[in-house]
Amino acid sequence: MPHAPTKDVTTTETITDKDCKIIKVTRDHDELGQHTHSEVVDKISPGGRTHSEATDVEKDDGEHVHKEVVDKEGTHGERIHQTVTKTDKGSRHIGKQVVDTDVQGKHIHEEEKVTTNKTLLGDGTVTRVVRDVDEPGHHHHEEVTTIHKDKMSMANPSEIGSSVTRHIVDDVVKDGTRVHEVKDVVEARGTIETKHIVVTDRDTTDGGHVHSEKVETTNIVDGTKHIVSDEKIITTKGGVTTVDEVHKEETVKQQ
Repeated sequence: MPHAPTKDVTTTETITDKDCKIIKVTRDHDELGQHTHSEVVDKISPGGRTHSEATDVEKDDGEHVHKEVVDKEGTHGERIHQTVTKTDKGSRHIGKQVVDTDVQGKHIHEEEKVTTNKTLLGDGTVTRVVRDVDEPGHHHHEEVTTIHKDKMSMANPSEIGSSVTRHIVDDVVKDGTRVHEVKDVVEARGTIETKHIVVTDRDTTDGGHVHSEKVETTNIVDGTKHIVSDEKIITTKGGVTTVDEVHKEETVKQQ
């Protein structure tokens, strides 16, 4: 049902419980095409202060957006800021959470985003997780992205459950030492066999590089596994670069 062109109702409530004081402001706002409900709460206690905001937006076109923001401050300077957003419209769902923490000279940033397309021809579920840690003399960055096939497609009915994951790590310390690694993991499902593929590239602390690939193929019918692995190690010492390569293959039959 279409919402009224303009309507705004705000209420304020103050609650005092022992040493704790809570101020709550509730607002309902109607405008052409959407309705917004929000609650703002401030809680003050001997242990610190918490400020939170929750907002729900319902649009006439079927979109629903829910957002929560929480800000906590402790008595010793620690602070946590968190934002959660959920968006639903038709077959698509997007959920995102971001948390920033400051404590004892360390800053931690974490975020997670999940996108789901529920249609038959959709990509399925895409998940991305990022974590950054900053402290004196050290920075650590890590992110993981996964695409998971939730629904079978018309082109390949058996591929439900297939997934692709990329894992990136970047670690830097104050003396310039750095470790950088990218790992790709593929879970491929077919009508006759499944494949588990891992490809890793890593820059080592001594300026070298390691590249490795491992492919594990499993026969769905008899369970036989065929494993192929390749590794290339590049090292540089005294201006001389050497390359070592290792190739292995093995077949493991189901007992």
